Amino acid sequence: MSSYRPEELFTDGDHPDPGLAAAPAGTAWPRLKVPRGAPLPRPTVRQQPVSFADGVATVICSHARAGDFRVFSPDELTSNRLSELAGHTWTTEVLAEEILGEQLASFNAVGGRRVLISYEAFAPLLATGIVSLLKQQRMPGAAPRPSFNLLLTSYGWHNTYTHGDPTLTTTLLALEEPAIHVLPPPTRLGSRPS
Repeated sequence: MSSYRPEELFTDGDHPDPGLAAAPAGTAWPRLKVPRGAPLPRPTVRQQPVSFADGVATVICSHARAGDFRVFSPDELTSNRLSELAGHTWTTEVLAEEILGEQLASFNAVGGRRVLISYEAFAPLLATGIVSLLKQQRMPGAAPRPSFNLLLTSYGWHNTYTHGDPTLTTTLLALEEPAIHVLPPPTRLGSRPS
């Protein structure tokens, strides 16, 4: 955590430095550039991605070129083997899934397209925020919102032994909410057991 240089961000009394405290006020969320109801531009995607990372990066970069797309990630794009996505103006990396979930929800509220990329092991931190958004959608008169998209990468890397945690998926499926769509990764095709 010392690499974040907290001594430059907080005073001795653990209060945000004036520059840090003023930062949220200067944040401007981009507005959707496509009129509501208009068809979104279809991204150009290569037919045969070389790897999971290549496929994800290709699709996301293609969407980002449309100008109304953002990627949120808990400071893990490089460890998720998606370093090609890091450092762009349309990428936000913060080491706090709860904050990213709220930023994603805010961008959602203005109609932007977005995705949050994380490991399954950290995804349960998003459960409360997602359940809250679903409750808000059920309120009478609630305006329909675009989908809340998550890409949980442990399954893409077949790394579920150390980074797998089905808690978020189990929580969402237990809600029996028709708006929830869980798309598990395809299984590997190979020799059939004898």
